[in-house]
Amino acid sequence: MSSSTIFTGTIHISPRVEDGLAERLNKFFRIRHMRRSVAALERMYPSKEARASHTLFGDGEFGEEGMWYLPEQTKGSDFVLSEPIPEGLEGMESVNIPPRGLPDLYCRLELIQDDENNSSILRWNGAEKAYYISEWLSFLADVFKNKGYALNGTIHADVDEGCHQYDIVVSENEVQVFEKQVKGAINMKKYIFNLVVINPSVDLSEYDRACVLSFQTDTLGEENEQCARDAVADYLSTEDGKAYLNSNGGFCWSDAVMIPRDVWERHGLTPVIPCKLDLAVDATEILREGNE
Repeated sequence: MSSSTIFTGTIHISPRVEDGLAERLNKFFRIRHMRRSVAALERMYPSKEARASHTLFGDGEFGEEGMWYLPEQTKGSDFVLSEPIPEGLEGMESVNIPPRGLPDLYCRLELIQDDENNSSILRWNGAEKAYYISEWLSFLADVFKNKGYALNGTIHADVDEGCHQYDIVVSENEVQVFEKQVKGAINMKKYIFNLVVINPSVDLSEYDRACVLSFQTDTLGEENEQCARDAVADYLSTEDGKAYLNSNGGFCWSDAVMIPRDVWERHGLTPVIPCKLDLAVDATEILREGNE
């Protein structure tokens, strides 16, 4: 399962990007960046004049592996490869490989013209799957620095409703990422691994089987780790928890959604999506303690 990130904030480009370049830049942001043969592109467009409108900077330069090419037919992956292969693509493998130097197949940014402040603004385009935003900004900052532009501003990233947060700060084309500590926010989606180990050798008087709860905690931290362990134990010691464990013969990560919100909150955790622990919790001992 992939994470979901919301980006807020803007990066200002000054001086203002001229309208022709701004239009081409937004085309660049909307296409799928696929590795292409520059030699094939040059055969398609024999002269610099013919190439100009198909290149990002309007200079007829396609760049390494066609990174600056603005395609007409193959803007995304929803086309049918035929002979001859269109617009410089070398085969189906090219569809999933970005040109050397580009961070990813897609750049989930957009450019807005800010006439009032005589600048242009870069911001997230709202796409659901936005990856490598900081890498794209670093790449663009270097490119635009060489063109005489300055990039400044901050974009804030909120991952999975607050489970992970960071700021991308751009100052005079220098890009830095600052992680932010989010206490008590846990999320299962990032940590899905093998979780249930059924232990048939444990003899429970009223239960057939017991399980070991195993949870991954790479980023939870020691304090949250113990809180999450206590929350699971708390639920399994209740009548509802024991009944659920008995009827299902075990308890795994997918069962953690059964734990009520107030149980997580009672242990200082924000139940964005219940998370897992790196520690082993033996349901046998939890149930025995609950029966005493």
